[in-house]
Amino acid sequence: MKVTIQNNESRENYFPKTFAHLESCPHCKITRPSLTLHYVLQGDDHSEFFNANVRWAVYSCTSCSLPIGLVYNHLYNLYEGCMHEYLVIPNTWKPSEEIPDRPNSYLAQAQATLDSPDASVVMSASAIDAMLKYKGLTDGSLFKRIDQAVDKGFLTKDMSTWAHLVRLNSNNPRHADDETPHISKDEAKLSLDFAKAIADVLFVLPSKIPKPDEDGTG
Repeated sequence: MKVTIQNNESRENYFPKTFAHLESCPHCKITRPSLTLHYVLQGDDHSEFFNANVRWAVYSCTSCSLPIGLVYNHLYNLYEGCMHEYLVIPNTWKPSEEIPDRPNSYLAQAQATLDSPDASVVMSASAIDAMLKYKGLTDGSLFKRIDQAVDKGFLTKDMSTWAHLVRLNSNNPRHADDETPHISKDEAKLSLDFAKAIADVLFVLPSKIPKPDEDGTG
């Protein structure tokens, strides 16, 4: 994930002793983690990713103490002054801007709460529900909307199986199921992966299809 911030510091070698601009730690998922600087690479490396010379530094999260790398793009907004862009390693996932606001927000919350799996799986189910409502399927329960999505051609049969699994997983904590009231982290992550895949199929991939005037046929 890239992080872009405004700051009055110079563009040159901008690695502050503490860094507080991430939405969450990629390891422990704590919100707005405080990162402590440990090491800065002396000198520039050429990055094919940025097509520019970059520097990188190693920080650690003060909550979980695990390392986080920040790659700084020296040439980003060279003539605009106080803008800084970083690539975060390991990557912290963020929903695509092609996904509508409500499901986008639910997916982000599901990602941010993976260490609280009951909360995460409810957000994943809410994201799927919001996606289907955005597609015009507003009647009945989520169960009915998932089946309607197959009839309308929005989801394949296999994808509806994913959606129903997420729905069933979210029912356990929401209804305080007597036998399995809690969801495991693995189940929450799988539910989020399915919700992400459905978002990709419904919104992200269609946005990448070239329009007639983009591929020379219009």
